[in-house]
Amino acid sequence: MKEICFFNHYHNGDLFHSKPFIKQIVDTIDTKMYYAHSNDPNAIMDLDVEHITIPTINNYQKFFDSEYVFYVNTWIGSYFGDGVEYSGECTLRFSYNMFKQIYEKLNEEFGCNLQLNPIEEYFPYVDYSKFDCSTADQFVSTNQSKKVLFSNGPCLSGQCHYTGDRRRT
Repeated sequence: MKEICFFNHYHNGDLFHSKPFIKQIVDTIDTKMYYAHSNDPNAIMDLDVEHITIPTINNYQKFFDSEYVFYVNTWIGSYFGDGVEYSGECTLRFSYNMFKQIYEKLNEEFGCNLQLNPIEEYFPYVDYSKFDCSTADQFVSTNQSKKVLFSNGPCLSGQCHYTGDRRRT
C-alpha cells in the first residue's frame, strides 16, 4: 500500500489546525504516514507521524501522486478559490470543509471510509503527555499565585500586524 505524506509550506497555525483531522486519518488508514513541513518537528510530535523535510511541491496543488507516496496538501490557502464556501476564511469551519475534500480523496485512493464527525470534535489540541512539561509543572506547583498565560509569537503569514514584543517599558 502507498504511504501518505501530508505537506504544508507554511507555519505552526496551519499544522495546529490540521492535527485533529490528521489524527483521525492516522487512526483509520493502516499505512506509513509522514508530515513534511519546515517548522520545528516538535510541533506535530503528538501525532505519531514521522516529520520529514518538505518536498518541493506547488503550494496550490492539493494532491500529488507518485509511485510510492500519495501527497496531501494541508495548507488552508490551497483550498481557497472562486465558488468555494467560506473562501479566504481561516477558521475551523473552513478546515472542516477542506478536510471533507481530503477525506473524499483519501477514500477514493485508499478504499477506506473516512467520515467527518461533528465539527466540535475537531477543535485543535495538544496532547501534553507526549511532551516534557516538567519545568512548567514544577513552576505551577511551587508558585501558587494566580497565573494567566498568553502564548502568541509574531504572525508570519501577514494576517496580523503584530510582529514582535510590544511590552511597555
